Amino acid sequence: MALESVNAGDVLEPPLVFGRERIVKVREIEEPHTLSFDEAKPHVEAFLLRQRRKKVLDDWFLHARESSDIRYFPQAGKGQ
Repeated sequence: MALESVNAGDVLEPPLVFGRERIVKVREIEEPHTLSFDEAKPHVEAFLLRQRRKKVLDDWFLHARESSDIRYFPQAGKGQ
């Protein structure tokens, strides 16, 4: 079913999302529009904050892994 032909209140065929089927009911249809700066600002701030947090965590993890002395000693006889 094309989304252009959907009306409010329609129940769509179950789409496959993350390997599971979901029931989708259209509650409201809004005309597409460009957000003003004030409307978009909180979304942009949240996106940039998520990006920054991910980079900080990735950098910390990389540093921790590179600076650690982790050794693997398989146990004798295990798995034999």
